[in-house]
Amino acid sequence: MLKIGIIGAGRMGNAHAGSLVNLADVKLSTVYDIDPEKSKAFAINIINLCESIPTCHAITNHLITSG
Repeated sequence: MLKIGIIGAGRMGNAHAGSLVNLADVKLSTVYDIDPEKSKAFAINIINLCESIPTCHAITNHLITSG
């Protein structure tokens, strides 16, 4: 299994994550954004999306910047 982290929880990060969650051998394990709330919201959205995809491996954690 390939573990992938995404840097940036904006439009492109969401687009990439939307594609990655459909791959059976990929685990989206981390998301980082300079805005901690954006990072957290991104992780929650992907976890919710994964509930409808049987082969999806959800985010297990998210990184939050200290500033």
